[in-house]
Amino acid sequence: MKPDYIIFPDASQRRIRDKVYSGYGTVILNVSTRKYTTISGYLASNSVVFAEAWAIYQGLRFLEYKKNSSQSEPFGNHVLVLSDSKLNIDTFNIYIPYAWDLSDPLNWKKRDHNLVKNQELYRCILHMTTECNYKVKFAHVNSHIRDNPKQLVKVQDKLKEKYTVQVSYDVMELISDMNDLADQAAKQETLAVMMQDRNFPDQFIQLERMSSDA
Repeated sequence: MKPDYIIFPDASQRRIRDKVYSGYGTVILNVSTRKYTTISGYLASNSVVFAEAWAIYQGLRFLEYKKNSSQSEPFGNHVLVLSDSKLNIDTFNIYIPYAWDLSDPLNWKKRDHNLVKNQELYRCILHMTTECNYKVKFAHVNSHIRDNPKQLVKVQDKLKEKYTVQVSYDVMELISDMNDLADQAAKQETLAVMMQDRNFPDQFIQLERMSSDA
């Protein structure tokens, strides 16, 4: 698969005494135009796994919004999600298709018969990958990929051999920058909510920002 878009999700979290501050950042790269969009926000969740999964979901939601609002621009449906959250990547590559009991569509269970955490969000992501006609590949990469030729070639080979994803070297050179942007966006949201020190209500998302170089 040659991706039309690459989603770079990231999450950040800080704890101060009895309070937990979580933020997420998502960068969506249009491989053809090399333009990107950054989405970020802070969450009422104390789970970094949830925050990064939410970042994946927001990236897919943005693509669906762009597809539905675009009247003239051609829109591809091949999407690569690059994440350093191995648990989230394994969720879609291993646990959902092969390991978990999904016989009850609203109560997924693990092999130990305990309910799967974050399954409502996972179902939302799965809906985006199946019902919205996206062909999505989920790939695990180490965080903060070093911007040097040997490291980039190593990651490029991993994407091709393990995930059957073909990414040109010039796009690989952008991966480090995109990862850094997602990381910075998540950290900025976490710091912002810490400074404001709000007692926000128990809901998924309180604030969402979007910026683009398009």
